[in-house]
Amino acid sequence: MEQASRRGFVTGESEALFWSGLGRGNAGVLRSQRYALENGGRTLEMTGGGKYLDDLNLFGPNSPISRAEAELVWAHASREFARGASGQIRAVTGSVRPNSIWRRVELPELMSNPRVWGIDELNLLPRIGFK
Repeated sequence: MEQASRRGFVTGESEALFWSGLGRGNAGVLRSQRYALENGGRTLEMTGGGKYLDDLNLFGPNSPISRAEAELVWAHASREFARGASGQIRAVTGSVRPNSIWRRVELPELMSNPRVWGIDELNLLPRIGFK
C-alpha cells in the first residue's frame, strides 16, 4: 500500500469518476475507463497509485495475497481516492452488490467530504452494454 500511496490517488476538481458493478474481472475497469476517456474524468485505476495496484492483479490467480486481503487493499485505496476528490463527483454503476466498496467505503467518504459539492450517479441496467 505504501508504494501505491506514494504514487498517489489524486484527481483535479470534478474529475474523479467512481464505478461499481460494471462486470466481472477487468470488464468493469475497462468499461469505466472507456467512459472516463469519452466523457472526461479519471477512475481510481487511472491515478498513479491505482494503476500500480491494478497492475499487481491482486484478485488474479497468481496474487501473493488472499482475496480478503486484496479487498482491504482496494478499500484503503478507494477511501483515499474519495477523500481526495473534490467538486461534482460522478459514478457509473450497474449491478452493485450491497457490500460493494462503492456502498461501504466510497459513497460514505464522499458524502462526508466537505470539498464535494454533489454526486451524480448514472445507473446502467446490466443488459445495457458499452460500445
